[in-house]
Amino acid sequence: MDDTGKGQRIQVFNRNGEVTAVWELSAVQSAPIQEPLISSDNEGNIYLLGRNTDGIIKLNNAGKVIEKNIAREELAALVP
Repeated sequence: MDDTGKGQRIQVFNRNGEVTAVWELSAVQSAPIQEPLISSDNEGNIYLLGRNTDGIIKLNNAGKVIEKNIAREELAALVP
């Protein structure tokens, strides 16, 4: 994940370290994601979470939003 000054983006690399895609996050959420956490699964889906995402955001392997607000209620109840 990278903050370009123009907005946040995810850079996708292959196993050889070559950039294969760049996804602008302004298409995912208009406000920059605060304190972002990122993870992936074996199918290539990406999971984003931040202080202002209202839950987990799931992206497919092309960077398109599949689902938003995953575990919203459960996460809201957690105390840091």
